[in-house]
Amino acid sequence: MKRLKTAMAAIVATLALFGATGAKAQGNNGGYGFTMWEKVDHTIMIDLTPGSGQFTVTQLPADYNVTNDVLSATDHLYLRYVKDGTFTMGSPSTEFDRTANRETQTTVTLTSGFYVGVYQVTRHQYWRVMGGTSANGVKTPRAGDGWLALRGKTTAGDAPAEVTAAPSGSASFLWQIKDKVAAANGGLSLAFDLPTEAQWEYACRAGTTGTFSFLPAEIIENTDGLTYAQMSDLLLPTLGEYAWYGDSSGNASALQEVGTRLPNPAGLYDMHGNQFDLCRDAYNTLTGHGDLPGGSVSDRLRTDGLGRAVRGGYWRLDAVLVRSAYRGSYTPFATNAFLGFRLCATGAAVP
Repeated sequence: MKRLKTAMAAIVATLALFGATGAKAQGNNGGYGFTMWEKVDHTIMIDLTPGSGQFTVTQLPADYNVTNDVLSATDHLYLRYVKDGTFTMGSPSTEFDRTANRETQTTVTLTSGFYVGVYQVTRHQYWRVMGGTSANGVKTPRAGDGWLALRGKTTAGDAPAEVTAAPSGSASFLWQIKDKVAAANGGLSLAFDLPTEAQWEYACRAGTTGTFSFLPAEIIENTDGLTYAQMSDLLLPTLGEYAWYGDSSGNASALQEVGTRLPNPAGLYDMHGNQFDLCRDAYNTLTGHGDLPGGSVSDRLRTDGLGRAVRGGYWRLDAVLVRSAYRGSYTPFATNAFLGFRLCATGAAVP
């Protein structure tokens, strides 16, 4: 354990130089305390406040600090526009407790930019779009919908992971927000969906190559053969600033409000822990269907198979399961409280 503690001390020193440990929100526009990832081009805000301006979209600076907006988790829904690019998906063979076939390093090129949610969609935001049972002011992530319902599907056989989220007129959240945003903005064409796994990991890493997105390039190796719980406790002083996850101190015992930990270098919150992000891809960790192929691919999206990919981990999981490269899967029927979603949108950039 002495070797690993020495390595962690070096990582803390690196974080201090990088500026991540001091990334508390400051100022009115930007001012995160670190340099925003250069691939973030701008931010948009969708106004969910009832009235004549509901669902209108406003463009803001790339480094707009959403935590300075008291409505950021309720009546204002924020997304960052991430430009296209190439990155390495998966993890190196030395990363602690990685699963080899699931995380085979693969060079992925995303040929188009996309919007990604700064937070997961909260219960209040879901209520503003869909109506129904009041969740006024509730800032915890929405849960209990599942992959099928979000995409306007009813059976697994009717649910390939295609780009189109739902048929026209669907009562799904993804169709409803698309339809309402278009109507309020002169026909603005934004296709809302779940992120693909490649989009998610690209946005999570935000230019970093380390085990977690707050590590520029440092790979954490378990050279001392520690248990999951021991690793989780050892990582708490740094990982605990960025993630709600399961360590023995009770860092998180239940789902937490969004945005209460530090953001990653793209200004996205809760990319590690708190609640899984549902992704668009088909994937099954039990059969290996959808394992990363290695080599180079463009716009990776698996569309066959019954499992659905989840990323980021959740509040009860050990540190090993909230890494940037960790991949999990559940059935498209699953509606567990630890399964949430983060919006992705493609189409013309908002003027």
